[in-house]
Amino acid sequence: MSSSDLPRLPVAFATLRRGVPAFVACLLSYAPALSSAADALKTGGKGGTESAYSLEAAYTADLWRNTRGGLRKGYAYLDNLDIVLDVDGFRLWDVGGLQVYAHLLYNNGATFSDRYVGDAMGVSNIDAPSGTRVHEAWVEWGSDVEKSLAFRFGLYDLNSEFDTSDGRSLFIHSTHGVGHELAQTGTNGPSIFPNTSLGLRVAWNAGPNWRVLAAVLDGVPGDRDDPGRSGVHLSSEEGALGIAEAQWSRGRIEKASVGHWRYTAGFADLLATGASPLPERRDNKGTYGAIEIGLNDPGTEWSSSAFVRYGAAEGRINEFDRFLGIGLRFAGIIPGRPRDQVGLAFSRADVSPAAQHAATAAGLLRDHFEAAVELTWRAEINEWITLQPDIQYVTDPGADPALANALAFGLRVEISM
Repeated sequence: MSSSDLPRLPVAFATLRRGVPAFVACLLSYAPALSSAADALKTGGKGGTESAYSLEAAYTADLWRNTRGGLRKGYAYLDNLDIVLDVDGFRLWDVGGLQVYAHLLYNNGATFSDRYVGDAMGVSNIDAPSGTRVHEAWVEWGSDVEKSLAFRFGLYDLNSEFDTSDGRSLFIHSTHGVGHELAQTGTNGPSIFPNTSLGLRVAWNAGPNWRVLAAVLDGVPGDRDDPGRSGVHLSSEEGALGIAEAQWSRGRIEKASVGHWRYTAGFADLLATGASPLPERRDNKGTYGAIEIGLNDPGTEWSSSAFVRYGAAEGRINEFDRFLGIGLRFAGIIPGRPRDQVGLAFSRADVSPAAQHAATAAGLLRDHFEAAVELTWRAEINEWITLQPDIQYVTDPGADPALANALAFGLRVEISM
């Protein structure tokens, strides 16, 4: 941060003060309901003295400053409150393999990318419209204690199990949660943060190294008219999203996965111009693959891993048809701080030829891609608070040639209860 930024610091802290009361008010408003739920759940069944449920809360706050490029310079304070209730049906009701899960989500909706950077992929993975939502609410039943075959039904975030890896979870840039070729899709996005939809997921642990996932979800998550609300509306017009993924791990290969997804609804063809009504295509689909590999021998004081993820989507429907993400993660390399993690990652989303052609026909100019480099350090201060300074350099924000490359500095604070 340069000396010219120092006079602007009071503005940043004023923004922060506006965000904290919102968080506190939201937490207090749900406290009676959470307390009642906790009192209602008693230890019982065959669980002995162990609790039949867990109730957790986590507050995540980002303070970001775009120092140059993009749309304009400026600060943003983003926050994210998660309240999670997890119930063990065996301990509470003596029903083996049963789990009940509820996740309440709040975001202040300050937004950073839309106001300052102008990027398409998303600098922060908690950047979302303002609202309080039921993010997940599902019931799962497994065929045995190990849940070698398990069925889950309800409001479901597919990114809780699909398209994930430990190494990628370190990074704040949105594309290391879900690849952008998938995250951009659908009328209101796929069923991921911040909007989820009703779905049925099947998981099969096929062997000691294999896991297979498949899910069918409502094609339009949340409320399409109000992005800050949860909602379920099933119709043949909105269709469904189907997704399947196979996962494998062995030795230093911490996780290798390949997935495929497809929507059943029709979507506009980017190359269809002048026709009325516009013709629809029903091949909104894509495929992705990822691998994460441990780079050093197990048992050493420090650890490292590398990941690569590549995905492709139908370019006649979606603005970006290719995505590449790569990264390195190191843990325990800072003396005296064995649990800290440091990471360097790169992501790139390519504009599809159809989107390029459509822009040219409209008299607009488009760059061929958007890319971002992220350097981050996650420091665990104690068991309940974590600090994570982060630097991101975004080239060709929004694939818009009118926007200069952006440089953003962020600080994430996580508080767990």
